[in-house]
Amino acid sequence: MAYTKTAWNEGAAPGISAENLNNLETQYDEAASDAATHDANVVDSHGRVAGVLPDGQIPNLAASKTTTGAFHVDRIPSLAAAKITSGEFAVARGGTGLAAIASGGILYTAAGNVLSRIAPSAANQVLRSTGANALQIAALVAADIPNLDAAKVTTGTFADARIPNLDTAKVTSGTFADARIPALVARINSGTYTGNAATNRAIPHGLGRTPKLVIIQKTSDGEDYSFRSHRGGDVYYQNASFGASGMLAVTAWNATHFHVGNPAHLERSANANVVDYHWVAFG
Repeated sequence: MAYTKTAWNEGAAPGISAENLNNLETQYDEAASDAATHDANVVDSHGRVAGVLPDGQIPNLAASKTTTGAFHVDRIPSLAAAKITSGEFAVARGGTGLAAIASGGILYTAAGNVLSRIAPSAANQVLRSTGANALQIAALVAADIPNLDAAKVTTGTFADARIPNLDTAKVTSGTFADARIPALVARINSGTYTGNAATNRAIPHGLGRTPKLVIIQKTSDGEDYSFRSHRGGDVYYQNASFGASGMLAVTAWNATHFHVGNPAHLERSANANVVDYHWVAFG
């Protein structure tokens, strides 16, 4: 309520009207009412903030306004995050100091109180150390792999490029498969079979390549027949007792089998029924 302020002079007491006194009481009542609406602990008798300010008394502030020190916990009321509307908290204030962080990144301390972002630039990269307190996202290099005992490799097969050229002295046990042996020298294999009177019967020879000669000897039934199998698919027979000889056609041999048994004369084509034969193949 507006009123005319009384002018006071030293040694002279002005007259105070009833209106002046009424105004004075009104001012007192208004001050008492204002004090009653505030927390009694907010302002002490010296006008200093001594309690917790209500939310409504705190304006929206940028975090950058706080540059030193740390708030006492009693000075901070429970606030909604919406009160922070701009700026970024520094690391020292509990923030990141960054306005935005792109997808896929990792934050780490590159220097005191400074966060930096690193992120993969390609697939199959890992987080690796490049020195004391230094990180990088990149593919592994040879130096990242420790020396391992061969026993640690328990599955899979090394690519050819991982195997060095070796001297034959390194092979101290086991046997190479036929496919691992080049055709440098003649190969010889032998075996037996019992005739079954079948036509063009396939007999496995085990050379791993097409034979150059197969010799077959009849070992039972008393007849002294010997045979030679030829590349073109013929069986040459010879009977030492009777001087009989000739050739009978059968299926040509290949890298896995030679063949016996011509229907015109199974005995002379080395596949007479229940007769035992011994053979030797050269390739």
